[in-house]
Amino acid sequence: MGELKSYVNNLFKKYANNKQIEDLKAEILSNLEAKKADLISSGMTEEKAIEAAKRNITTIDNLIDGNKQIFINQFSTAGLQDALLYTVIAWITTIPMFLFREFFVANWILFIAILILGYNYYTRASNKNERFIAERRYVNIKNYYRLRRLVWAIWGVFVAVYILFITGVYFASNIWFSRPVAIDGPYSLAVILLRYYVPFISIIIPLAVNRLPKLILKCEVGERYE
Repeated sequence: MGELKSYVNNLFKKYANNKQIEDLKAEILSNLEAKKADLISSGMTEEKAIEAAKRNITTIDNLIDGNKQIFINQFSTAGLQDALLYTVIAWITTIPMFLFREFFVANWILFIAILILGYNYYTRASNKNERFIAERRYVNIKNYYRLRRLVWAIWGVFVAVYILFITGVYFASNIWFSRPVAIDGPYSLAVILLRYYVPFISIIIPLAVNRLPKLILKCEVGERYE
């Protein structure tokens, strides 16, 4: 393998091979080979021509379709803020569950999550170090769009399975034997309704993930930062 080809492969080592990557590799390698040939024809030695050609392209992150250069710590802080907000809202909606000993655990889990998210958000948001704030990284927004669709799909399946399970537990025998449903008073009705409500608390996860592509665009490095 030629030195320039090895160099190009190393530039792409963190990217999975696909048609776009292979085409881009071939184009860059062709450009570097042409650059090397020009330098050699102008009197430079092959070794120096190769090194000069390498310096011509030191990164390809900006050439990958969907790649965005963002302020990574601002992005993660904003993501934590959204997750914290959604968790607080979910926690508030579960406060009435304290009246039902079967469900107060959900409220405590969310409260602990708020403490953890709140601490992490505070430590990042209060960090005024310029290097921390200005740290940049390339992320691929297409991956986050795919992640968003995947998380929503998993959540939808989870909720559907949970609801079918609860329905089976409470009403399967009534449906099977065509018996009327009997609920022993308001408390029992509230318990059943809460069991149906519990899986929907987890919607905070896909909602938080849903925001990530927008946060990428919001935290993208623009010309005003250059």
